[in-house]
Amino acid sequence: MDSPLLVRTVPPRPTEQGQKLLALLRQVELLEEEWLGDEQTGSTPLLLSLAVNADSLATWLLPALSSVLSDSPIRLNLQVEDETRTQERLRRGEVVGAVSIQPQALPSCLVDQLGALDYLFVASKEFAQRYFPNGVTRSALLKAPVVAFDHLDDMHQAFLQQNFDLPPGSVPCHIVNSSEAFVQLARQGTTCCMIPHLQIERELNSGELINLTPGLFQRRMLYWHRLRRKAA
Repeated sequence: MDSPLLVRTVPPRPTEQGQKLLALLRQVELLEEEWLGDEQTGSTPLLLSLAVNADSLATWLLPALSSVLSDSPIRLNLQVEDETRTQERLRRGEVVGAVSIQPQALPSCLVDQLGALDYLFVASKEFAQRYFPNGVTRSALLKAPVVAFDHLDDMHQAFLQQNFDLPPGSVPCHIVNSSEAFVQLARQGTTCCMIPHLQIERELNSGELINLTPGLFQRRMLYWHRLRRKAA
Protein backbone atom coordinates (compact mmCIF):
# COMPACT_ATOMS: atom_id res chain seq x y z
CA MET A 1 0.00 0.00 0.00
CA ASP A 2 3.04 2.21 0.21
CA SER A 3 2.90 3.21 -3.47
CA PRO A 4 0.63 4.90 -6.07
CA LEU A 5 -2.73 3.21 -6.54
CA LEU A 6 -3.38 4.14 -10.17
CA VAL A 7 -1.34 4.09 -13.37
CA ARG A 8 -2.10 7.27 -15.33
CA THR A 9 -3.14 5.58 -18.53
CA VAL A 10 -6.34 6.09 -20.54
CA PRO A 11 -8.41 4.70 -18.97
CA PRO A 12 -6.59 4.64 -15.60
CA ARG A 13 -5.77 1.17 -14.31
CA PRO A 14 -4.87 0.10 -10.79
CA THR A 15 -1.30 -0.65 -9.82
CA GLU A 16 -0.47 -3.85 -7.96
CA GLN A 17 -1.10 -2.03 -4.69
CA GLY A 18 -4.29 -0.51 -6.04
CA GLN A 19 -5.49 -4.00 -6.89
CA LYS A 20 -4.98 -4.96 -3.25
CA LEU A 21 -7.28 -2.13 -2.18
CA LEU A 22 -9.84 -3.26 -4.74
CA ALA A 23 -9.57 -6.70 -3.19
CA LEU A 24 -10.43 -5.17 0.18
CA LEU A 25 -13.39 -3.45 -1.43
CA ARG A 26 -14.60 -6.78 -2.80
CA GLN A 27 -14.21 -8.35 0.64
CA VAL A 28 -16.31 -5.59 2.21
CA GLU A 29 -18.94 -6.10 -0.47
CA LEU A 30 -18.88 -9.83 0.26
CA LEU A 31 -19.22 -9.14 3.97
CA GLU A 32 -22.19 -6.93 3.19
CA GLU A 33 -23.81 -9.63 1.05
CA GLU A 34 -23.17 -12.31 3.67
CA TRP A 35 -24.81 -10.26 6.42
CA LEU A 36 -27.55 -8.61 4.42
CA GLY A 37 -28.64 -11.65 2.47
CA ASP A 38 -32.14 -11.40 1.08
CA GLU A 39 -33.43 -9.59 4.15
CA GLN A 40 -32.04 -6.17 3.19
CA THR A 41 -34.66 -4.10 1.44
CA GLY A 42 -32.55 -0.99 0.94
CA SER A 43 -34.60 1.07 3.38
CA THR A 44 -32.78 0.06 6.56
CA PRO A 45 -29.03 0.74 6.61
CA LEU A 46 -26.73 -2.02 7.81
CA LEU A 47 -24.54 -1.04 10.78
CA LEU A 48 -21.09 -2.42 9.96
CA SER A 49 -18.73 -2.40 12.95
CA LEU A 50 -15.05 -2.72 12.01
CA ALA A 51 -11.88 -2.55 14.10
CA VAL A 52 -9.13 -0.64 12.29
CA ASN A 53 -5.76 0.83 13.20
CA ALA A 54 -5.29 4.59 13.17
CA ASP A 55 -2.62 4.58 10.46
CA SER A 56 -4.82 2.67 8.02
CA LEU A 57 -7.66 5.06 8.77
CA ALA A 58 -5.38 8.03 8.10
CA THR A 59 -4.08 6.67 4.79
CA TRP A 60 -5.71 4.05 2.58
CA LEU A 61 -8.85 2.70 4.27
CA LEU A 62 -11.44 5.40 3.55
CA PRO A 63 -10.55 5.69 -0.17
CA ALA A 64 -10.83 1.90 -0.39
CA LEU A 65 -14.32 1.99 1.15
CA SER A 66 -15.56 5.00 -0.81
CA SER A 67 -17.43 3.04 -3.48
CA VAL A 68 -19.14 0.74 -0.98
CA LEU A 69 -20.24 3.66 1.19
CA SER A 70 -21.61 5.53 -1.83
CA ASP A 71 -23.48 2.62 -3.38
CA SER A 72 -24.62 0.50 -0.44
CA PRO A 73 -26.99 1.05 2.51
CA ILE A 74 -24.23 0.87 5.11
CA ARG A 75 -23.50 2.87 8.24
CA LEU A 76 -19.94 2.42 9.48
CA ASN A 77 -18.95 2.06 13.10
CA LEU A 78 -15.15 2.25 12.96
CA GLN A 79 -13.47 1.33 16.24
CA VAL A 80 -9.87 2.54 16.29
CA GLU A 81 -7.41 0.19 17.95
CA ASP A 82 -3.75 -0.70 17.53
CA GLU A 83 -3.24 -3.24 14.74
CA THR A 84 -1.81 -5.69 17.27
CA ARG A 85 -5.10 -5.67 19.19
CA THR A 86 -7.88 -5.24 16.61
CA GLN A 87 -8.36 -8.99 16.31
CA GLU A 88 -9.32 -9.11 19.99
CA ARG A 89 -12.36 -6.95 19.27
CA LEU A 90 -13.39 -9.48 16.64
CA ARG A 91 -12.81 -12.31 19.11
CA ARG A 92 -15.05 -10.56 21.67
CA GLY A 93 -17.82 -10.07 19.13
CA GLU A 94 -17.59 -6.27 19.17
CA VAL A 95 -17.02 -6.05 15.40
CA VAL A 96 -17.61 -8.16 12.29
CA GLY A 97 -14.33 -7.27 10.58
CA ALA A 98 -10.84 -6.14 11.54
CA VAL A 99 -7.58 -4.91 10.02
CA SER A 100 -4.85 -6.72 11.94
CA ILE A 101 -1.21 -7.79 11.79
CA GLN A 102 -2.23 -11.31 12.84
CA PRO A 103 -2.02 -13.74 9.89
CA GLN A 104 -4.07 -16.54 11.48
CA ALA A 105 -7.86 -16.49 11.34
CA LEU A 106 -9.94 -16.93 14.46
CA PRO A 107 -12.43 -19.81 14.61
CA SER A 108 -15.47 -19.06 12.44
CA CYS A 109 -13.59 -16.26 10.66
CA LEU A 110 -11.91 -15.72 7.30
CA VAL A 111 -8.66 -13.87 6.66
CA ASP A 112 -7.00 -12.33 3.59
CA GLN A 113 -3.65 -10.58 3.22
CA LEU A 114 -3.99 -6.89 2.38
CA GLY A 115 -0.43 -5.68 1.97
CA ALA A 116 2.14 -3.79 4.01
CA LEU A 117 2.68 -0.37 5.51
CA ASP A 118 6.32 0.71 5.63
CA TYR A 119 7.15 3.01 8.55
CA LEU A 120 10.00 5.50 8.33
CA PHE A 121 11.83 7.17 11.22
CA VAL A 122 11.39 10.86 10.38
CA ALA A 123 11.72 14.36 11.79
CA SER A 124 12.03 17.96 10.64
CA LYS A 125 15.39 19.32 9.51
CA GLU A 126 15.48 21.59 12.55
CA PHE A 127 14.93 18.64 14.88
CA ALA A 128 17.69 16.68 13.17
CA GLN A 129 20.11 19.60 13.45
CA ARG A 130 19.31 20.01 17.15
CA TYR A 131 19.44 16.38 18.27
CA PHE A 132 21.55 14.69 15.61
CA PRO A 133 24.24 17.20 14.55
CA ASN A 134 26.68 14.31 14.08
CA GLY A 135 24.17 11.84 12.69
CA VAL A 136 21.69 9.46 14.28
CA THR A 137 23.67 7.61 16.93
CA ARG A 138 22.76 5.53 19.93
CA SER A 139 23.90 8.20 22.39
CA ALA A 140 22.07 10.98 20.55
CA LEU A 141 18.84 8.98 20.48
CA LEU A 142 18.82 8.78 24.27
CA LYS A 143 18.00 12.51 24.37
CA ALA A 144 15.67 12.75 21.36
CA PRO A 145 11.93 12.62 22.20
CA VAL A 146 9.73 10.21 20.26
CA VAL A 147 5.96 9.67 20.27
CA ALA A 148 3.74 6.61 20.71
CA PHE A 149 0.02 6.16 20.09
CA ASP A 150 -0.53 4.70 23.57
CA HIS A 151 1.43 2.94 26.29
CA LEU A 152 1.16 -0.39 24.41
CA ASP A 153 2.46 1.02 21.11
CA ASP A 154 5.96 -0.45 20.75
CA MET A 155 6.69 0.47 17.13
CA HIS A 156 9.53 2.89 17.86
CA GLN A 157 10.87 0.69 20.64
CA ALA A 158 11.16 -2.30 18.31
CA PHE A 159 12.82 -0.17 15.62
CA LEU A 160 15.35 1.43 17.97
CA GLN A 161 16.14 -1.85 19.70
CA GLN A 162 16.65 -3.69 16.42
CA ASN A 163 18.80 -1.03 14.76
CA PHE A 164 20.49 0.79 17.67
CA ASP A 165 20.38 -1.77 20.49
CA LEU A 166 18.33 0.57 22.67
CA PRO A 167 16.21 -1.22 25.28
CA PRO A 168 12.50 -0.34 25.64
CA GLY A 169 11.86 2.77 27.71
CA SER A 170 15.31 4.26 27.20
CA VAL A 171 14.22 7.30 25.16
CA PRO A 172 11.82 10.12 26.19
CA CYS A 173 8.37 9.44 24.77
CA HIS A 174 5.14 11.41 24.35
CA ILE A 175 1.77 9.60 24.21
CA VAL A 176 -0.63 10.98 21.59
CA ASN A 177 -3.72 9.07 20.40
CA SER A 178 -3.76 10.44 16.87
CA SER A 179 -2.01 9.29 13.72
CA GLU A 180 -2.43 12.71 12.13
CA ALA A 181 -0.90 14.37 15.20
CA PHE A 182 2.29 12.36 14.66
CA VAL A 183 2.79 14.20 11.39
CA GLN A 184 2.10 17.58 12.98
CA LEU A 185 4.48 16.89 15.86
CA ALA A 186 7.22 15.91 13.44
CA ARG A 187 6.60 18.91 11.19
CA GLN A 188 6.80 21.40 14.05
CA GLY A 189 10.05 19.90 15.31
CA THR A 190 8.71 18.49 18.57
CA THR A 191 9.55 14.81 18.10
CA CYS A 192 10.97 12.21 15.79
CA CYS A 193 8.35 9.66 14.76
CA MET A 194 7.67 6.34 13.10
CA ILE A 195 5.15 7.26 10.38
CA PRO A 196 3.90 5.31 7.34
CA HIS A 197 5.67 6.38 4.15
CA LEU A 198 2.27 6.53 2.48
CA GLN A 199 1.12 9.20 4.94
CA ILE A 200 4.05 11.61 4.48
CA GLU A 201 5.01 11.38 0.81
CA ARG A 202 4.27 15.08 0.28
CA GLU A 203 6.29 16.18 3.32
CA LEU A 204 9.24 14.02 2.30
CA ASN A 205 9.17 15.27 -1.28
CA SER A 206 9.05 18.91 -0.14
CA GLY A 207 11.81 18.44 2.42
CA GLU A 208 9.54 19.43 5.28
CA LEU A 209 10.34 16.06 6.83
CA ILE A 210 13.46 13.96 6.34
CA ASN A 211 14.12 10.26 6.70
CA LEU A 212 16.55 10.03 9.61
CA THR A 213 17.66 6.48 8.80
CA PRO A 214 17.71 5.96 5.01
CA GLY A 215 17.52 2.30 4.12
CA LEU A 216 15.96 1.36 7.45
CA PHE A 217 12.23 0.96 7.96
CA GLN A 218 9.70 -1.04 9.94
CA ARG A 219 7.26 -3.09 7.86
CA ARG A 220 3.83 -4.04 9.13
CA MET A 221 1.96 -6.64 7.08
CA LEU A 222 -1.80 -6.18 7.38
CA TYR A 223 -4.59 -8.75 7.14
CA TRP A 224 -8.33 -8.41 6.70
CA HIS A 225 -10.32 -10.58 9.13
CA ARG A 226 -14.07 -11.01 8.96
CA LEU A 227 -16.73 -13.22 10.47
CA ARG A 228 -17.88 -16.17 8.45
CA ARG A 229 -21.65 -16.05 8.31
CA LYS A 230 -23.22 -19.19 9.72
CA ALA A 231 -25.27 -21.23 7.30
CA ALA A 232 -28.99 -20.86 7.71
